[in-house]
Amino acid sequence: MVARRQGRIIVLSSMQRKHGTKDASSYSASKWGILGLIKSAGMELGQYDITVNALIPGLVDTPLTVTAPGCARA
Repeated sequence: MVARRQGRIIVLSSMQRKHGTKDASSYSASKWGILGLIKSAGMELGQYDITVNALIPGLVDTPLTVTAPGCARA
């Protein structure tokens, strides 16, 4: 991408990158790390017309979220 001087990087992330959750500190910390990576990569690669963005889906209905306290269901 740098050689072509253009590109798009899209990273899947989580709402945990915006706030923490009880009993999930390691997971939340990893998502904050991804946030820092996205921001830094965007600043570093912007000069080459390469954008770096995160796609953050909402809560996904899985067996884990069904039993997790505080997870609202639609």
